[in-house]
Amino acid sequence: MQFLVLIQLLNHFCENPKVQQEYGDGDILVNLNLILSNLDQILPYNPIVIIKTLKLINSLAFKNSMDVRRQMKYLKMFELRDQLIVHHLMNVSELLLYASNEEADEPNLS
Repeated sequence: MQFLVLIQLLNHFCENPKVQQEYGDGDILVNLNLILSNLDQILPYNPIVIIKTLKLINSLAFKNSMDVRRQMKYLKMFELRDQLIVHHLMNVSELLLYASNEEADEPNLS
């Protein structure tokens, strides 16, 4: 259930990345950052969530004003994005190493 709610939230903001003026004080970014920075506590590693999170952070930066980007920088959302990229690449690398070790351990039947 948490996975579906999180995916819907990420999809909503990916489709509507422009932070509206009526949010004014930036609470939406603060709350969104709180969720994104605690992904590992919400659910286990999931590549779909990571990719959508990366897309969201980039879309927010691209589609909004300099003030919104400053707040994102203040909230360290760009650092979070970079950490997620590194974490994701490390997980993919481990999976590839594991898969290559599994293939090496299989006997050649030809």
